[in-house]
Amino acid sequence: MRAFLIVLCIYLAFYIISGYSTTDIVRLSKGNTTPLWASDCFCPMCGKKIQLIHQIPIFSYLANRGKCCHCGSPIPKTELQLEAIVFVTLSVSSTLLGFSFGAFCLSFLLYQIIKCSFLLTHGIRETNFVKNLLYSLCNNLILWGITAVLFALRAITHTSNATMVTYFF
Repeated sequence: MRAFLIVLCIYLAFYIISGYSTTDIVRLSKGNTTPLWASDCFCPMCGKKIQLIHQIPIFSYLANRGKCCHCGSPIPKTELQLEAIVFVTLSVSSTLLGFSFGAFCLSFLLYQIIKCSFLLTHGIRETNFVKNLLYSLCNNLILWGITAVLFALRAITHTSNATMVTYFF
């Protein structure tokens, strides 16, 4: 049961990372970045603060039919696609690799590849792009650090379960 809860937390971490990836990439493409702990998101059209309930990745987009809950302006489909691509890619690769340390490393690498490819194809790179990219990487390391702890807990739980099975048989 503990292993199941840890895996569920890993999927939740990937879900949060997928939502953050959109915010991170949109801000980077506009030439700025915001710390991870800054929870304020604003509609780019009307400028109103988006409530936390409307910031839930993928589900909020679908519930609001791809529009701002204040002004009704459309939210680009690329944001939904990015969230879905990140979540599915990280979840599937980790599941296939059994939530091992290699799965964690591959997930981190795939995330950075997806992020860079979206920035290169959809982003406008400003003069402070490299500085903002490094700042973004620091924010990402906080999220990925938490995820690394979950993977470590999964490895410990998996190892202790395997040891128990070996001990009893």
